[in-house]
Amino acid sequence: MEGRPAGVACRSDGRRVGGTLDYVIKTVGADHVAIGLDMTAGRSAVLRNASGYADLVAALNRITTPENVRKVSGENWFRVLDQAKA
Repeated sequence: MEGRPAGVACRSDGRRVGGTLDYVIKTVGADHVAIGLDMTAGRSAVLRNASGYADLVAALNRITTPENVRKVSGENWFRVLDQAKA
């Protein structure tokens, strides 16, 4: 990791992450993709803080359907958690 201080995660913007999520949606289907809590200031720290979430959702809205955006930004988590409770 030349050029990056030790312990600093690789950061990216919403467009790049949105593109990656779009690829995964096209590969496995939107029902199997969700934005995890570690996306902001967690293990991966892809977005610097929660304010980057709006940029990510805006990027997703430009490249995939509104239904897919709803699924990956929360509906899939609720579905999985409801199934786990049952």
